[in-house]
Amino acid sequence: MAETLITSSVIILMLCAIRILFKGRIRPTVQYGLWGIAAARLALPCFYPVIRWFGSLQSPWSIMNAAAPLADRLAVRAHAVTVPSGAVPVSPGQLGAVHAGLENAAANPGTALISGAEQAGLSGWIVLFLGIWIAGSILLFLWLSVVHIHMGKRLMKQRTPYEGPVPAWSAVPVYWTGDIPTPCYFVYFGKKGIYLPERLQNDPEAARHVVVHEACHAGHRDNIWGWLRCVLLCCYWINPFVWLAGYLSKRDCELSCDEAAVLRLGEAERFAYGRTLIAMAAGRRTPWNFLSTASDIGNGKKSMKERIWTLAHHPKTGPVTALVIAAAAIVLIVCTFTGKMRNGADSVPGMAEIVALSELPKDQNLLEAIRKWWPEIPSEDKENETEAELNYVNQYLFSYRGETYRLLVSVLKEDGSLDYASVIREPTGKWLNIYQTPEAVENYGMILAGGEETKEFFETHASMADYVTYRLPEGLTDSGYRADLGDGGGGSLFLTEDEDQKARLEELGRYVDRDSVPDAWLAAGGIIRWNADYLNRRFDTGSLKETAIPWNHTSYWGELVSVEDCEVPALLEPLCHDLYTPSSLEEAEKRYGPIPEENQTSRMWYVFFARPDSDVMYAIYLNGDLYKKEDALKLARSVHFKEEAFTP
Repeated sequence: MAETLITSSVIILMLCAIRILFKGRIRPTVQYGLWGIAAARLALPCFYPVIRWFGSLQSPWSIMNAAAPLADRLAVRAHAVTVPSGAVPVSPGQLGAVHAGLENAAANPGTALISGAEQAGLSGWIVLFLGIWIAGSILLFLWLSVVHIHMGKRLMKQRTPYEGPVPAWSAVPVYWTGDIPTPCYFVYFGKKGIYLPERLQNDPEAARHVVVHEACHAGHRDNIWGWLRCVLLCCYWINPFVWLAGYLSKRDCELSCDEAAVLRLGEAERFAYGRTLIAMAAGRRTPWNFLSTASDIGNGKKSMKERIWTLAHHPKTGPVTALVIAAAAIVLIVCTFTGKMRNGADSVPGMAEIVALSELPKDQNLLEAIRKWWPEIPSEDKENETEAELNYVNQYLFSYRGETYRLLVSVLKEDGSLDYASVIREPTGKWLNIYQTPEAVENYGMILAGGEETKEFFETHASMADYVTYRLPEGLTDSGYRADLGDGGGGSLFLTEDEDQKARLEELGRYVDRDSVPDAWLAAGGIIRWNADYLNRRFDTGSLKETAIPWNHTSYWGELVSVEDCEVPALLEPLCHDLYTPSSLEEAEKRYGPIPEENQTSRMWYVFFARPDSDVMYAIYLNGDLYKKEDALKLARSVHFKEEAFTP
């Protein structure tokens, strides 16, 4: 949407410039037609497959090449993480703080880094902005519709047949009506009509001119273009340039019809037609004229001066002017309908460049290779600099397979050498070391990723939405992808917003050893994917009857039930997880006192999904202390598996 706002604003400004520079040298019809470029660009997001195709078109002339770096810099600011000063070579404590913080964010869905809070704040403002935008669009459209219906009812109620001359080339009926401010062509629920104020009954010549003018509007289908103009204004009311385009395009619409009307009436009546326009300018205007879908001949006194001037000068488009306008239109389309370049040094860093970087020998100067793709490194950020900091940390966001990643490049202040280069997967906080100084590798046992490890890092699945969709019970939210769930498949935990449920989960895990008990056993629910052939399943007549329990210290606490009405064979398995071993329970009770029996285990309603032709298996589950069996069954029946869900 931001790209649409930027490109459409540029188009509108350029069309305004053309309008000024070529005043009196291009035909009004050509001038009006150029607004179609702006309308097409504004309407493009409504046609997703088309805009997706256009988005794949890259051009060195796209204005987004200039606009994107600013947006990327703002995005980095908005998502900036705090990296400890001199993170690696200064002290092992600082290195541990960085990695511990990221691992904690990945392992504990209830805990977030400071950057997460900043992102949440930013997201809140974005949601507020979008809410105001959408609400304004809805209100404006409703107001426009009410005005249109009110005007249509008024015209239908007051109209009487017109018996004067009507152009033979027009089939639109003409009517007299009450004291309307100005004549107009109006379509009310498919009923077309040209409406003349009764004051024109005493001026047959002016009435004839007006009928021809409005008939030209009908021939141009200006009722359709009027609605398009108004709908785009409703959609993009937040952009002042769109209001400017709506105002000027309506003026140019009238200029175009003036040209067509004189062509129909004949050159001999050009000046007489001009006198009619001057007479129409005296008509009273109402607030809805600018946003009206009607095509009215009056269009205000200010625009009337332009129309009279245009009639007097009778502009024509010469061959040279036509070539210049055509070339300008082509350049404008190329610059605004194509996306920014995404390769070479001008691009946002991506997976391919980082894999290539990781494949280089670690003993060579990798900073030169980094600068080949990101020549601005190092950039000195003075804003947050302190004397204690020993390095500059450059941060770059990019996306791969729908997930956000961050490249961190640290350069030492002392000699400008490369300190470290790492990649973070934002949703999980997983950290990949591409380069560390030889001292850091030796002192801290750092393991650096090569090409294959980096490819595996990017190709590791990072979103359950690629496999399944589901409808969570009210009050639950998805924590995001967790690579530590399942076996080679990952998963996601469900977080509760209910205070009573939070209190119960907190009570359940108060004395538990978190290092030995999985987070999944202390959650409100979750979904897990396994990619392993060791999990035995038994099928009978197409139904799933039994599965191996994937965990130790787990037993059944209810009957197994085959679940009907699911997309694949499913089995409800009530499972009970032991939160303590005998020794850990004894130790906890010595320290904290007796632990109630109901707090020694966690009970879950699991629904397992499997197919006979695949080793992949899923389980979606809800906490048995918080939800009933019926809730788990309802959730299971909402699961939709995508095409690659059961591909190992």
